[in-house]
Amino acid sequence: MRQAINDAEIAMKDQENGVSVGLIISIVIVLILVNVVVVYLCRRKAKRDMNNEMNMQIESAVSQYFALSQE
Repeated sequence: MRQAINDAEIAMKDQENGVSVGLIISIVIVLILVNVVVVYLCRRKAKRDMNNEMNMQIESAVSQYFALSQE
């Protein structure tokens, strides 16, 4: 019985010096949120780049069309 009490006291002291479960959960949630934001920003940039590229190709095709129609 005495040994069990000593073990419990040691475990409680270790928890005070260690990292709490709440802190670990908070860190995991923050990391997930950061990942979601990074993925959102990357997709937004990719979409913007794709639209810019498509607009340049459209302008080029229109210019070629007008050049052919004026000949």
